[in-house]
Amino acid sequence: MGALIYIVLICLRMSEPESVQHLFFDCMVPQLIWEQMHKFYGKTLDTSLQCLTSHWKDNKKFEVINISNAAILWSTWKLRNDLFFRYKSWSSLQVLWRMVLKHLRSWKVLCSSANRPALEHILQQLEGKSMEIPRLLPG
Repeated sequence: MGALIYIVLICLRMSEPESVQHLFFDCMVPQLIWEQMHKFYGKTLDTSLQCLTSHWKDNKKFEVINISNAAILWSTWKLRNDLFFRYKSWSSLQVLWRMVLKHLRSWKVLCSSANRPALEHILQQLEGKSMEIPRLLPG
C-alpha cells in the first residue's frame, strides 16, 4: 500500500514502476528539475545516469555540473524517502528546489576557487526557483 501511495504522490500517475531511470530522470518531477538546470548550465545534457557519470572523468571541465547533479540526485532520493518512509505529504516542486539548494550550499567547499563564481551563479538561480510561487504540475 505504501508503494502505491508513493507512486501516486511522486509520479502523479500509477503506471510507472520505480526504477533508477524513472525515479531520477523520467518521472515528471525530475524532468522539470533537469529541464530548468539545463537552462542554468546553458547547455542541454542527456538525462541518464550513464551520461551524468561520464562527466565525472573530466571533473575540472564539469566540476560545477557534477556537484549540482549530485545535489539533484541526492535531494531526489531524500525526498523519495521522506514520502515513502516518513509519510510526508507532497506539497510542491519548491520543496525539492530547496533541498537541492541546501545541499549545494553545504557542498560549496568541494568546488575549486576557479569554478566558485559559476557555482555561485547556479546558487543564485536556485534561490530564485526555490522562492517562486508553487504551480500545479502539468498533467
